[in-house]
Amino acid sequence: MLGRLECCLESRNTPPALDKPAARAEPAVAAACIKSNTNLTTEEIRRALPALQEPLCLLNATQLGKRLHCSAKAVNQLLASRGFQFRNERDEWELTEAGRVWCEAIPYSRNGHSSYQLLWNPDVIACLREAA
Repeated sequence: MLGRLECCLESRNTPPALDKPAARAEPAVAAACIKSNTNLTTEEIRRALPALQEPLCLLNATQLGKRLHCSAKAVNQLLASRGFQFRNERDEWELTEAGRVWCEAIPYSRNGHSSYQLLWNPDVIACLREAA
């Protein structure tokens, strides 16, 4: 199985659905290859990895909003005002360099739509509270 994954990575043929600048292409290609060869989702793979010392990026804007007692829309606007993300030409949230410190863009596919989900480190909450 690893051989097939290495082959996918060597070919660097990014699937059109994953050809987005919101994240580096190689992890997206690797995730697509793993999904096609093992039927494991990115989230299943992440959960199988050994625990990290620092918190994992797990929270989407809705989950951040629950902890900050505001809506996902307000959280996204707050993240943008802090310079962590911006709306790209496809009207999708995209990470800035500063945002990559706090967040991971995870490829996902649902109902025939492929994109990236931004998952934030819980530690960003303190930074957002300072800004609010």
